[in-house]
Amino acid sequence: MRGLLFYGVRGAEVQQLQRLLGLTPDGLFGPRTQAAVRAFQQRHGLTPDGIVGPDTWARLEGSLPETLKAASWGAARAPFVLRFPAGWQVTSGYGLRGDPPKEHHGVDLAGEGWEQQQPTLLSPCTGRVVQANTRDPWGGGYGYWLLLASGEFPELAFFAAHLSRVDSRVLTESVREGQPLGVIGDTGRSYGIHLHAEVRLRGQHTDPAHYLRVEDHLFRQEVAA
Repeated sequence: MRGLLFYGVRGAEVQQLQRLLGLTPDGLFGPRTQAAVRAFQQRHGLTPDGIVGPDTWARLEGSLPETLKAASWGAARAPFVLRFPAGWQVTSGYGLRGDPPKEHHGVDLAGEGWEQQQPTLLSPCTGRVVQANTRDPWGGGYGYWLLLASGEFPELAFFAAHLSRVDSRVLTESVREGQPLGVIGDTGRSYGIHLHAEVRLRGQHTDPAHYLRVEDHLFRQEVAA
């Protein structure tokens, strides 16, 4: 049974709530999360008190597509799907950040235990690597990176940065969804093991939340069961 969530609470259930609301899951039930809960409750005829109890949980989990009812983030039906071991989270979202504010053109993802065992980056789609940096560990601040064009949607491309290495085999042949592309790392202007992921639409930066989904490795098997 889901717990009762309210302003000031922290933890994994808050992260799941934030994913269901389409927010960056930082695990803190703060003003942003409270406002999103109240707006959701208002839209669905619930008392807009900002407290997540059984009725709000039921509406949240019943009103969203099946693909967003477990540990996932992003678009329900996305051209790009990243899969990681359980315990990952979005650590920095798309848009302005910092002081002074500076555009962040993607999302940053990190996870439990990634410092000890760097996870493999699996291809989020079938496509072709059209550009990559495999020689310069600085890489303009991005470290080792690659740009993957979607085979199904040619106007879309996925950009992955701060890799510890890029698999050389993906540079000369088409890749399939789920195929290893490289290893997530800490190269370039980076502060710890993480993946910087972007989606580019006709060469221009766009909010990854519209075209990218991130989920646990076992998510599909869990849903099927």
